[in-house]
Amino acid sequence: MRHRKQKGKLSRDPSHRKALFMNLCREVIDHERIQTTEAKAKAVKPELERLITLAKKGDGHSRRLAMARLGQDKFVVYKLFEEIAPRYAERGWMVPAYTLPPNADHVKIMRALVKLTLGHSLVTTLADDIVSACETLAKKGALHEIDRQRVKTGTGY
Repeated sequence: MRHRKQKGKLSRDPSHRKALFMNLCREVIDHERIQTTEAKAKAVKPELERLITLAKKGDGHSRRLAMARLGQDKFVVYKLFEEIAPRYAERGWMVPAYTLPPNADHVKIMRALVKLTLGHSLVTTLADDIVSACETLAKKGALHEIDRQRVKTGTGY
């Protein structure tokens, strides 16, 4: 039985979806944040969680499995196992998605953060994200005109 096995298809055939997940995972590990749509962020989150769990194990078999999932990219696998996994091995981790304002073209930012203690570099990158979101709001205004009408008429939100 295939109960609870359905994933988001993202309007792509299986090979294109696999390549998309591989590229998104690779970019998140390499840059430690990406800017993508909400649907793609939700779809790639379980893949990232599996890769981080593999990296926390740290053995050779886990490294080979990660290489297969990340398209034989040795540099990204090295960064995952040697830099990212030790940060999250003891403290725990999560991959939250921060929503930008409604006038930012429905984009979500995904970043790997620790649960218990934030390091200085993570706090500065989070502060940079907040500053950029505030600048986006200042440039485009607080809400689009369509959003203002929805709020006035009560048809949205």
